[in-house]
Parts: sequence; C-alpha cells; structure tokens
Amino acid sequence: MIWFNKWADQLDGVLAANNINLLREDNMDIEVFDSMDAPSSNGTSLKGYVIAAYQDLLNVLGEPTFDEPSADSKTWQEWIVGYDQEIYTIYSWKQPENPADNPLETIRWHVGGYSSAFDFIDALEKELGK
Repeated sequence: MIWFNKWADQLDGVLAANNINLLREDNMDIEVFDSMDAPSSNGTSLKGYVIAAYQDLLNVLGEPTFDEPSADSKTWQEWIVGYDQEIYTIYSWKQPENPADNPLETIRWHVGGYSSAFDFIDALEKELGK
C-alpha cells in the first residue's frame, strides 16, 4: 500500500506540473447543467472568486452551460452547477476579451450563489490544483 500511495503522489505531482486537471468524482460531487436542464440562477449573487484559466475550468467542469455573450454583454461564459444540494454559477464578468480566445490565460472568475460558497470554492480550487 505504501508503494501505491507513493506512486499516486508522484502522478499527482506530474499532472499538476503539466497543468492537467482531472475531475475526481469521489472528491467532488458536482453536477454541471447544460442549457436545456439548467435550473434558474435568478437571485444568485457574487459570493467569491476563482483564479483559473478557461482551459482549466474546461478540464474540471466540461463545457459551460452558456457559451455565448450574455444579452447585456457582461459575461462570455457561465457554468451553472449543483454542489452539496446548492446551486452556484461560475462566470466571466466584464472581461474585455472572450476567455475562450486565449484559453491558457489566467483570469478572475466570479462565483455566484444563493448562500455562502466557501465550501464550493475550496472544492473547486482543490480540483484545479490550487
């Protein structure tokens, strides 16, 4: 068992060094909704931030729920996710350029929710290798 743990730690180090993020469902029970089945996020508000590249979020969360500019042109992408029986949003807010155009550039993503998002942000950052 010690040999396996050492190997797993080495693999985690290689993945992190090469910016490869894998969603580990046993560590993070998250549901990313597509645009057809997404619950309403009306009434959510800013609860915190995640610093990440668009590609990192794609690696962990998959495709965004919405991948077109919002009607008011304030967001480019938005993920609507369920985590621990709560709804959260992750979105690019007032970015001058579409993050998908430069997917490796690190930016500040807004995290919205109905209540505190500390646990969700911690879990997401862990999956992002932060």
